[in-house]
Amino acid sequence: MRFLLLFFCIIAYFAAAESAPEIPAPVLELTAGGVTVRAEVADTAESRRVGLSGRAELPAGRGMLLVFAKPRRACLWMRGVEFPLDAAFIGSGGAVAGIVRMEARTETHHCAPSDVVYALEVNAGVLDNVKIGDVVLGLPPPPLLPNPSPNPLP
Repeated sequence: MRFLLLFFCIIAYFAAAESAPEIPAPVLELTAGGVTVRAEVADTAESRRVGLSGRAELPAGRGMLLVFAKPRRACLWMRGVEFPLDAAFIGSGGAVAGIVRMEARTETHHCAPSDVVYALEVNAGVLDNVKIGDVVLGLPPPPLLPNPSPNPLP
């Protein structure tokens, strides 16, 4: 009897987990080079991995901001993305470090030219007026970095 009760509790747990509504990603309004987009924030490993894959389109004026846990030489690809994208790699100070155009359904790696904290993905052509060095306004604060001091405080 206990086994059956346990079995039904486990089934109910997984049924509830599958039917739980997905929590929408936060959306930020970002501006650079005269371009403004409303970008979903992808700040977990899973949300960055999924990115914009599996979507039929990205509405005009929308994008996705990937936020990395620490500065790194980030690379992007287009597996599972059905439309071409532009991506701006952005450093911790908010300046654009690099811009790439990415073709749909490819596995070519597009890498930042230096360590970055953010990557902004938008429809191809949206970043045509954005230049290297432009500052992106509206970014969340960069992740807190560990103290690089070799002598930690007691």
